Formats: sequence, C-alpha cells, structure tokens
Amino acid sequence: MLRQVLSPDSLIGFRLSHYRIIEEIGHGGMGMVFRAQDEHLDREVAIKVLPLGTLPDELARKRFHQEAHALSKLNHPNIATIFDFDTHETLDFLVMEYIPGETLSKKLEKGPLPESEVLDLGVQLAEALSAAHKEGIVHRDLKPSNLMITNAGSLKILDFGLAKLRRTFEETATGTRITSVDSGTTAMGTSSQTQEMKGTLPYMAPEQLLGQDIDARTDIHAVGAVLYEMATGRRPFKEAEGSLIDAILHRVPISPTALNPKVSSEMELIIKKCLEKDPKNRPQSAAELAVELKNRFTSRAARRYVSRQKVNTRKQVIVVIVFVAVLMVFGLALNHFGLWDHSSGASRPSQIRSLAVLPLANLSGDPEQDYFADGITEELITDLAQVKALRVISRTSVMRYKRTNLSLPEIGQELHVDAVVEGSVQRSGNRVRISAQLIQTSTDRHLWAETYERDLKDVLSLRDELASAIARKIQIEISPQEKARLSRTQSVVPEAYVAYLKGKHLADRMDPDSLTKAMEFFEQAVQKDPTYAAAWAALAHADFLSSFKSELPPSDRFIPAMNKAMELDNGLAEAHMVFADVTFHEQWKWTEGLSEFRYATELDPGSIDAQQHYALCLWQLGRFDAAVQEMQRALQIDPLSPGVNLSYASVLRDAHRDAEAIEQYKKTIELEPGYAPPHRELGFLYEDLGRHDDAVEAYLRYENLGVHDSERAAALEQALHSGGLRSYWKKTLDLLQEDANHKYVGPIAFASVYVRLGDKDNAMKCLEQAYQQRNPQLTWLKSQRLWGPLRSDPRFQNLLIRMNFPE
Repeated sequence: MLRQVLSPDSLIGFRLSHYRIIEEIGHGGMGMVFRAQDEHLDREVAIKVLPLGTLPDELARKRFHQEAHALSKLNHPNIATIFDFDTHETLDFLVMEYIPGETLSKKLEKGPLPESEVLDLGVQLAEALSAAHKEGIVHRDLKPSNLMITNAGSLKILDFGLAKLRRTFEETATGTRITSVDSGTTAMGTSSQTQEMKGTLPYMAPEQLLGQDIDARTDIHAVGAVLYEMATGRRPFKEAEGSLIDAILHRVPISPTALNPKVSSEMELIIKKCLEKDPKNRPQSAAELAVELKNRFTSRAARRYVSRQKVNTRKQVIVVIVFVAVLMVFGLALNHFGLWDHSSGASRPSQIRSLAVLPLANLSGDPEQDYFADGITEELITDLAQVKALRVISRTSVMRYKRTNLSLPEIGQELHVDAVVEGSVQRSGNRVRISAQLIQTSTDRHLWAETYERDLKDVLSLRDELASAIARKIQIEISPQEKARLSRTQSVVPEAYVAYLKGKHLADRMDPDSLTKAMEFFEQAVQKDPTYAAAWAALAHADFLSSFKSELPPSDRFIPAMNKAMELDNGLAEAHMVFADVTFHEQWKWTEGLSEFRYATELDPGSIDAQQHYALCLWQLGRFDAAVQEMQRALQIDPLSPGVNLSYASVLRDAHRDAEAIEQYKKTIELEPGYAPPHRELGFLYEDLGRHDDAVEAYLRYENLGVHDSERAAALEQALHSGGLRSYWKKTLDLLQEDANHKYVGPIAFASVYVRLGDKDNAMKCLEQAYQQRNPQLTWLKSQRLWGPLRSDPRFQNLLIRMNFPE
C-alpha cells in the first residue's frame, strides 16, 4: 500500500490525483505538508498528509477529517483556505492555499517585534479567531509555528488539526487527569478511557491542562502567550516540562516590560488579561480582544503622529500647516458631497439608525441555561427599543440566527440593519457576566466592546447600563424620558428574576399549554418579589392570552395582576397592553381600547406585541388602510416572524387586496415551510374566490403538516379527496361536535364552519351564544371576510349594533 512503502523524500515528484508534489515545506505531529502543483488549475497549493511510514489509527484519521471539516466552514483573509480533501490509494490528503512567507516562530528567532507590528498581527489573529469561533470552532493549538507571515505582512492561521467543533465533537472532561507529556504536547485521559487532548504545552491554558471544558477563551489564552512572545522574544514560562505545567497552573509570568522596556503599559495590560488563569477574567470573545487591540493601535498611532509633527524649522511648520489645511478642505468637500464614507471604506457610527441584538451565547456550558441567555437577549432588545430614534429588530426575527453560518454583513442585509450587537452571557450562582460587541454590518467593523459583571439582583441596572452605552456609542438622540428610563437603579430578587425568565421563555411559544406553565413561573416570581412590576404584567398578559387563545369564557382573574403592575410601574407597556385588551376585546369600548394600544406603542416603540395588537385592532374596526400601514411598521420591527407576515397577509385579504394577499401568504410559507396556518388561511381565500381546486390543495397541505392527530388528519384528507370542500367542512363539523362531548369548544369555531356550509341560522345561533359569553373572538365580526355571507342578515346587523361597533 502507498502509505507503507513511501517515505517523505520519495513523495517528491509523485502525483496525488492531479496534484504533483514538489517539495516538503513543513511537518509536525499532525501531518506533513508539501508544496505541490495543481495541474488542473495550474497553481501552487499546499498538500497536507498524515505522518507517513505506518497506517494511521482511527483517531488520527478522524482528527484529519475533522480538520478538513473545520477549514471548509471558514472563509476569512487571515485563515488558510481549503481547496480540496481526497484519498489516493488509502492516503488521505488535504489541499490548501499555498502561502509564501515565513512562520512567526522563524521570524521570532531574530528577537522581539516592534509594538506596532505586534498590534497589527494581534488584530489579524483575533479577527481570524472571531470568524472561527462564530462557526463553533475552537483551535486549541495556537502557536507561532502555526502562524504564517506572508511576504506582504499579513498573518495566516495554518493548522486546525486539533480544532474542536463544539457542536459536533463535544468531549466530556469529567474525571480527566494528565497522563503523559511528550515533545511539547500533552495527552489526557480518564480512568475509563484514554482521551487524547493534544496541544503544545507552553501555549496551553490551565483549563486545557486540567481537562476542563474549553471554549473560545481557551484560544484567547494562547493568543496572550503568542503576544507575549512577540513582545518579549521569549515564552511566558521557560521551565522544563515537569515544572512548566505547575507554572501555567499557578504562577504569573515575568512582566513583559521587565523583559523589554519598549513594551507599553497598555500592551502589557492586554497580554496579562489574556493570560489570566480563570477564563472569566480574560476577554470573553476574540472580537472583544480585537477591539481592545485596535483601540491600543489607534492611540499609539495618534501619539506617533504628534511626535512626527515636532519639527525644528519654520519652513517645516508651514509645510505641515498647509498640508493639514489642504486635508481639512478636502475632507470637508468629501463630506459636503456625501463621499467621505465611501472614500474611507466605512460608515460612521453616527449613521447607525437600526440594529439587531443577536442571540447572546450561553457560556455556562449547560444547555438548560439557554433560557437565561435568551431572556437577557430579549430584555436587552426591549431596553434598546425604547429609544424611538432607533429601529431595533424584535426577538422572533433575531432568534432565527441563534445557530447560523451567515456572516454579519449577510445578517445585516437580510434584516436591513446598520449594526448588530453580539456577545455572551455567563451565570455562575448569583453572578452574571455579559460581554457585548457592537459591529457595523456594512464593513464588519467592530465599533465597541465591553464586559459587565454584577450580582444577579443588579441585572436590571446592568442591562440598562449596557443599552445606554450602546446608544451613546452610535450617537443616537435620546429624549430625557428615555434617558431616565435607561438609568434605573432598581434591584430584583435573584430567584424572582430567574422564575420570570423561565416564564417568558415558555410564554413566547404562545400555545395554551405553554402559557399555563408560564403563569406558574410568573406566580413564583411575584411571590419571591412582590415589588417586581414586570412579573405582575407578564402574569396578567399570559393569563389573558390563555383565555383568548383557548376561546374560554373571559374571567377577571388577571385584573388584580394588571392593576398591581400599573401601580408599581405605570410606564410598563405590557401592563397597558393587557388593559387595552380588556377594554377592547371584552368591554367593547373600541375608541378607548385603541387609544390604550396606541399609548403602549409610545411607551415601548420596539414592542412587536404592542405594534401588532394596535394594527390588529385597526383591522378589526375595518380601518384597513391604517391597519396595512401599521402592519408594515410591525414588519420593520420583526421582518422574519411568520406570525407577523401571516397577519399582514390576512389584513390584505380582508381588505380585498387579493393578489397582494396571495403573494404575501406564499412569502410567509416560503419563510417557514413547516408553519401550518398560512396554508389554511390561503385556502380560505381561494375558496372565497371560487378557486376550489387551489383551496383543496391548500387544505391538504395544512392537514399534512401534522396540526391534527393522524386519525383526524386522515379523515379530513379522505373527505377532501372524496367530496371536495363541502365534504371537508361537514367532516370538520362532525369532529368539532365529538370534541365538544369531552372539552370546551368555543361557539365561534362552530359558527365559522356553519358559514362555510351556508347554514346561516345555526351560524347566527352560535354567534348569539358567543355574545352571551362576551367571547373576545367576536371582535372580528365587523372586518373578517369569513362573515361576508351574514352581513345582509338583519340578525347579524343587530348583533353589531349591540356590540357598539362604530359605523
């Protein structure tokens, strides 16, 4: 076999597929690298193969395939590009970009680098790692020999042979201990199995040595070691291997300035922060580190510029003044004609008027804590959305990017936003740490990064502080009222806050069972902290929605919770929404309810619930032009929400803008193919238009999406196939009557089927029953196209009069 008979030298001139080997250019424990010629595309490439001489074990081959998979996901100018992965006569090989230049380890043989070069290379390294970490890839073996410096001075990360794909190859570290150390690498195992976790020892983080969970911050520790070596010309610790492990775990490296006086105090601070023993004390992301290095680079460049301006002759001073004046005039001209942003290659932060808060990463290591990170994300969105001058994308749309391969510019383009906020949340006991970065989507440029840590009881103040910092950075106009709203010093009982976030996590699902469970958590929250206004408002809202969605007769049980919330904080939009719901949907005080919904949108301009409910109420009153306009505003806040898109389509349908409605229903289905309601609503429209074949097809798709149990779905499908639409509605009526024998079925459900069957008398009887129950679903009678066949019936008109609908 090829692997058994060939030596590295004998591969020279050999062909692996259509690649001709030219020379060996590197080797290590994870493989050998050769320069080769791609004879198909006539270009030089780098070929990496597993160590030659013996058959590789399965773990080595798995790692090699893992590296190919890792590299194939990455596309960044500071990461070597993968072209191909193949096998030739049992020899696995990886084809990568060939990068002329020298490794950083070779470059450092000449001594430490100037700080400007350390900063430049450090920024490139941090930004490359940020791209890898976004794909869920942790390198685990960063070191100077894995970093190539091109002839143009760019840095390239070469080797991802030990990369950990956290979403695919998650490893358990329980009981892990160090079992051996050899040739700069360490292997770790457990009592039950040997589990190799290699890495180059001088650059390994304490958690790596201890076999603990690793994440992006493990790579940041390695970056600190590389920065230290670039700045001083030596590694953080020089001890022999046996004592080196102890030094990494327990000792602090010699100060970089003690080894090289040219290292600035700011640079030393960054390096020390990266080399912290506890990952919580390091920069929490590579993006955050990149911003810190860039800030250091900018301040250093400014001082260097000032120094160069210290000229000794009048002539030099005049030349400088004239030159600066010309630059200022040129800059003003560019700014006047709107060209400055294009010539500089970036947009100014002051031009940011829209942003999205991407789902904050859960760094706890416990998937059960996802609700906490998601809850903080939603709360931060709510805080930022209170600034009227800023358009903030709602939770539903951003949560689609929780696990995505899209780049930030691509996300920005999809959401039509100028910037995104991304970061992480880590909760340990009653301590919370939030790291956030502000990134301009058009340029992928980091504008700001910060880390906040507080006790859980102070998390409300932490959120507001973070939102205020972001607003200040993008220079958005904040009114005095908004500023006051973002300057709260309110504390909360930690157990109450946790229960509240768990309840919100469930309530967002919007189905009756989840709402019932959510209420239990909200009740826990108000029991733990009776002064927690948001929890009272959430309890009232979930209680009302539970009745509304189940078509249960209304009760007043949520009224005390609503009143308590408004008593504690009359500025809570959610509490005013509940009050508006009661006024509009139960008391049928249309003008007062609509006004209260409008007020809720003013209290929280970014609340998709308030905006959508306001639009729905305009729709229910038959004010279709205004409803369409307000629904379009809702789509600006939540463009990727299937529910909002569906509501917009149905407004267009009831406004008899049929072509637009059909197009919008199709758009909603394309957005979320597994979402059943738009298929049924589209079927309703087709049926009204007399397009019966299209209606049958839409109803069949609806039934095939699993909205009913298999037996019921089969019965309804059979009815459609055998007797068409009338048979379908008759079978639906039979099934509703069976359900009513053992559970509550609202009269509106029966009335809607009777209308489809042309049975006006029974339809009116059901509507009268709903009126006696004051069923909130009656609010659709005036506007919904479904009730068109009844509108000429005097009984129907009398019902609208008794409900006090405006003319």
